[in-house]
Amino acid sequence: MADSSLVVEGRAKNRKNAKKEKARSRRVFLGFAAIGLVILVFSAYFLWFGLPTNALTQDAPQLRLKGQELYQAKKYLRASKYFERYTVLKPRDWRARELLADTYWRIGDTDQAFNQLKLADQQAGFQADRQYKLGLLAQLVDEDSEAVTYLRKSVQSRPKSLLFRVELAKAYVKTEQFD
Repeated sequence: MADSSLVVEGRAKNRKNAKKEKARSRRVFLGFAAIGLVILVFSAYFLWFGLPTNALTQDAPQLRLKGQELYQAKKYLRASKYFERYTVLKPRDWRARELLADTYWRIGDTDQAFNQLKLADQQAGFQADRQYKLGLLAQLVDEDSEAVTYLRKSVQSRPKSLLFRVELAKAYVKTEQFD
């Protein structure tokens, strides 16, 4: 009789231990699931937004210097990446934006070059050479009326520049403005 009560007690203890073990394994599983979810969220964040600049241990001036070095080495595609990151950190630096526009122009992305140079022109103010570049880029992106406007401003600023006048004449012919 004592043996049967011990067997019943043993079974009860085994059931309690089984329930505890099941609860413990459930907690372990949920813990791993939570850790996996956190890892998934962080990896998605880094894939979408990239590494933060501080994580790369490069601050804004270093990004600009690296971009300028690559630009001088004629590695325009890589330089554009550094200038892009720099202009995100320093959006009011029109000189860097002008360099970014020039790198886009050199790699053949005229739409981006035109947009970046327009932003630089808005931030920096009037400059005849920049207006000339804007006119040339506007012609390349088929914004002929804007090209005429920019080139006309550059010619008004430097009336003796033959180069500016020739490009303005080409823009007039393209838009069929013969006045």
